[in-house]
Amino acid sequence: MPTTKRSFLSALTCPTMGWYEQHTSGGTPAPGLQWRFHEGHLVQRLAREWLGQGTLLPSGQTAMALEHSRAAIDDPANTLLFEASFAADGAVARADALRRTPDGWELIEIKAGSSRDDNPLKPDHINDVAYTWAVLSTAGVPLTAASLVMINSDHVEGSGSEPLTIRDATLEITERAALFRDNLADIAQQLAGDRPAPTLIYECRHCDHFGVDCLGVGIPDPLFDLPGLRVQRWDKLIPFGERISDLPVDADLTDNQAAYAAVLRSGVPVVDHDVLKRLDEIAYPIHYLDFEAIQPALPWFQGTGPYQKHPFQYSLHVRPTANAPLDHHEYLAPAHGDWRREFAEALLTTLGDRGSILVYSSYEAQVLNQLAAWFPDLEPRIDAVRKRLFDLEKVVKKGYLHPAFRGKSSIKKVLPVVAPDLSYDALDVAGGEDAMAVFGFMYLGEYPEHEHARHRAALLEYCKLDTAAMVRVHEALVEVRSEKREALSPRVQRGG
Repeated sequence: MPTTKRSFLSALTCPTMGWYEQHTSGGTPAPGLQWRFHEGHLVQRLAREWLGQGTLLPSGQTAMALEHSRAAIDDPANTLLFEASFAADGAVARADALRRTPDGWELIEIKAGSSRDDNPLKPDHINDVAYTWAVLSTAGVPLTAASLVMINSDHVEGSGSEPLTIRDATLEITERAALFRDNLADIAQQLAGDRPAPTLIYECRHCDHFGVDCLGVGIPDPLFDLPGLRVQRWDKLIPFGERISDLPVDADLTDNQAAYAAVLRSGVPVVDHDVLKRLDEIAYPIHYLDFEAIQPALPWFQGTGPYQKHPFQYSLHVRPTANAPLDHHEYLAPAHGDWRREFAEALLTTLGDRGSILVYSSYEAQVLNQLAAWFPDLEPRIDAVRKRLFDLEKVVKKGYLHPAFRGKSSIKKVLPVVAPDLSYDALDVAGGEDAMAVFGFMYLGEYPEHEHARHRAALLEYCKLDTAAMVRVHEALVEVRSEKREALSPRVQRGG
């Protein structure tokens, strides 16, 4: 099996990670990942049209793709090739585009990311193109320049601006590619053998294999659970051991890290009553609000730009008074047309003009800002809503430290601890990225209409659970503060 770009670049960071990428299958990707692939393909198709008339080469069986690509390169009639494949030193690469120059070929990589000419290129983008350059040049393709085609960050649909931009990256790419060429054969040989022995490094923190089938298996308190851990502090701490419990009491930690380490060592939650006093600011009627939004890489509507947040759904639990039952309101946009103003007006009507609006993170504020920019006539009402927002996560982060949160404050980490009877596990849609993808696929007609009712029901169930979770987290904080929560209060340290 030839080395791929993904496995090669992973192996540069960690040979064990590269081996896993080369030898394991990720199975059926979740909707969120499928959506990223879909958007990438849309940008690829647009870029091919934008670059001009060219020849799209077959990309099926590897040997056939290599044969067709070599023949296309040798044919002087070809001036622009798409998806040309080459192999060298046990590695294989496919060029998004090759454009003939007087002395050879310009290598062009197409990315769904956005770019401005005055912003530096991301290291991942440089590495991607450098790997392809290394393989093609080793295979004998005479490369003279390297460019990236990306989405123009300043593009506004309907303004006449170009949706794509091209950036020369020859200097950065050739410097990196020279290093990669020296490693192609060695890494290909390494990945073809048995799994390399893993070594604990900072990059393990985001590796999918770390806690599943590698060094993190069975470790309940990896050093990576320290909140806000940066590589400089990691380098200072790792000599003490790979677990937070290995750290000395006087280890060089930030205040947040030291607080979590102390909680972990004791196994006892810590409450900061000064922070929990902020709960007194919450006024009835209490609204628990959650948005789902989609961020199309290529703008869908006039006047919009790349990756702007388009809210398509909200869930709202409302408690009118202290002892009143909860009311629930929801909105889910139709899978056609421009629903944005309808969404905004429905939301403003449902929220009314009284009471606190509880959210979990700054996401809802960001979405409201986008709505106000699109609909200036609604801005005064939207601004009034923004002033009523109360971010419950900030109270959790500073006011209630629990060892089972594992140094995090996201609602998916907090909910299983404070409300173990509520769970996302059985839901068909169980995350924001998947929700975005499901709606996007419906809107673009990728899901058949006879399946829409099932998908809509799954979206409504997911978003409703998000606000129900906020209700339970708020109730748990109130109970912890009042020392009435029997399951937790005997183990709570009182501070403040």
